[in-house]
Amino acid sequence: MDPGKIQAGVSSLFYELPPKTIAVLPFVDQDKGDYYLNKVALNQRNPELREKYRWTRAQRVRKLIYGNLAQREYYPIKLGKIDALLKQHGILNSKDLSRVSPEQLGSWLHADAVIYGVVKNYESYYAGVLCGYSIAADIQMLSTKNGEQLFYASGVRNQLGFDFGLNPTDLLINSAINFSYLRDVVLRRAEEDISREIVLRIPTRRPTPYFSQAENALALSHNSFSKEIQNEKKGRAATPTAPTQFISHGNNEKRSPFLFTQGSVHNMPIEPDNPHFSFRLSKKNELPQKNIAIRKADFALAAIDEPKGKPTKQKAMPTVLLNGVSDQKFFLSEIGDKIHGKKSLYDRLIEMDIQKPEVIAHPDYSREASGKIAVLPFSDQATGGDFLVNRIPLFPKSKMQKENWQWTVSNRLRRTIAGYLAQRDFEILNLGEVDTTLKAHGLATMKDLLGIPPQILGKWLSADLLLYGEVTHYEGFYSVVWAAWKVGARLNLVSAHSGKKLLSTNATRMSNRFIPAITPVDLAISGITTMTTMMRDYKLKQAEEELSRELVLRFPAVKQVNENSENRDLPHPLVHKISILESSPKKRKNLDLFEKSPFA
Repeated sequence: MDPGKIQAGVSSLFYELPPKTIAVLPFVDQDKGDYYLNKVALNQRNPELREKYRWTRAQRVRKLIYGNLAQREYYPIKLGKIDALLKQHGILNSKDLSRVSPEQLGSWLHADAVIYGVVKNYESYYAGVLCGYSIAADIQMLSTKNGEQLFYASGVRNQLGFDFGLNPTDLLINSAINFSYLRDVVLRRAEEDISREIVLRIPTRRPTPYFSQAENALALSHNSFSKEIQNEKKGRAATPTAPTQFISHGNNEKRSPFLFTQGSVHNMPIEPDNPHFSFRLSKKNELPQKNIAIRKADFALAAIDEPKGKPTKQKAMPTVLLNGVSDQKFFLSEIGDKIHGKKSLYDRLIEMDIQKPEVIAHPDYSREASGKIAVLPFSDQATGGDFLVNRIPLFPKSKMQKENWQWTVSNRLRRTIAGYLAQRDFEILNLGEVDTTLKAHGLATMKDLLGIPPQILGKWLSADLLLYGEVTHYEGFYSVVWAAWKVGARLNLVSAHSGKKLLSTNATRMSNRFIPAITPVDLAISGITTMTTMMRDYKLKQAEEELSRELVLRFPAVKQVNENSENRDLPHPLVHKISILESSPKKRKNLDLFEKSPFA
């Protein structure tokens, strides 16, 4: 249940000069830093603790905005880099930040636009049959060229449980169950909702970006490509067969993972300046025989088509969003940063989601797991191209529709995981750039991707680490009083320098709802409620986010040290225990995970 709303507006300047590089500045919490239940402050924290809570809440929303931008075609600047530069220039609170013009910030950060944010509401509610959290926030994007407003959004999002019953016994049971909504993981979902909804309203830049790597790739001949692989594999027993510039697909081979998520792609011409990041490579006999060259497109200056129809009335916003907000200190320690949103045993029991993510780290993880990460296209091994509910395909699909659905499912999880990795301050390569480069080298299927050594892929993508992914579960369940979405994935992090598999993790997550009922009337109410509240795309998205969050939170952090230093330590996680493959027979049995293919 979510009675909230999102209001957004885009200026005409955005369509004329859409930004490419965006800096998400420190957000400000408009509240006092106390804990509120039904708009009543339950505790009176000391001033120092209040400031820490204000900074923590603002940072949570800021990181989620940044992570959602990282999934898009934009290039958000790492938050750590932004904070370091602001400290360097003596900006230590919101008042200092409001005194610096967007133009000046842009020159420091080399950004096309800056985003300011204010968290206005951070409250919890409980009223028997109704319980949950409410979060409100405003964000504003300003151009660093002239300080003009490009985009704004103001929204409220709620994560509320509403279970109603006519029978007094059912009413009492549901009231008790509703109280379980006041948990940290539910608060995290409210934060994710408002951040996702705001970023979704930022317009999409249509032109395909120009990447020099892709143009260089198209200039490679078959002979030079084969020679490059042979040089990289020198000294090994076998050399993989090098693909030609465009891959021919046999009848028994899976088609390209680079598919449209919607619409028909039959007889689509192969054009490198196609507005989509991903397109299907046709069969060899459909390809033009002449060489194709990527045309340079100025991604930052290319115009975007303005929306058709009557212009909507824009909400008036202050020149700088921080002007009407009380002063707040920046760069304090965050409360619960390592465990916020991570399911506890209580959460898993309440939500009937018992499985805990498994993580296996290589002994060399702490030494090699640093640098740029390329999140490669994922593989869908769960759906078979069908939309499954109770393991039954709901809608008949053609072969092409099944292929598109498999690409859609795998890319949904891929983008979400990339967004959460970015929030952990890992350096993630733009997904569009990764796809463009892989397509330019003629990679069209997962088989093609796995046939290229990690060292070669790392060189093409200018990446230090490669993240392979596989969707293992993606289906819905419904049984009147209970409804759920089950989503699972497996990830493998591979070094692009040594080819070692540094980390392997897999998990399955259930987003479900159970409404017990005794009388026939309450049973009917429960059936309708579970159907209308759970069997929606929005809830499926929540399951994807929950899985991605749980997987990424299990990635061990590597201390940020000087690039020339090799003294990198693997910190001991506070909540989850990591298996290091060193001594025991049980651990040695899993060593094959790090020696075989990325999906072994």
